[in-house]
Amino acid sequence: MSTANDNIKTDNLNKLALIQALKRGWNGNDAPAFKDSVIKKVQGIIEKIDIQPEVFPTALGSIQLEYDNSKHDHMEIEINDSDMAKIFIMRYSGEESFESIPVTSEAINKRVGEFYG
Repeated sequence: MSTANDNIKTDNLNKLALIQALKRGWNGNDAPAFKDSVIKKVQGIIEKIDIQPEVFPTALGSIQLEYDNSKHDHMEIEINDSDMAKIFIMRYSGEESFESIPVTSEAINKRVGEFYG
């Protein structure tokens, strides 16, 4: 039986396939095409993480995973060719924070779990 999270996972994997097909200049400027290595890295994470994000391409050739919690906080996890993911959190209070974590499903699961508290 399929769960809502499985459906979101399928949608996210389909979105990654669309992102992978984007050509240089896809944003109307000179944004690069997406490297297969970045797509594969994000696919592996999406396959294994517990809470599915919203997935977005960036003009830098990275993929951004976004989350919003019930406290109206917002978290962005940017994944590129690096072994470290960049995390930006905007709290409802206006407080902002930046951090880096390893690009592993375990580290991302842990950080997302903390974000949702």
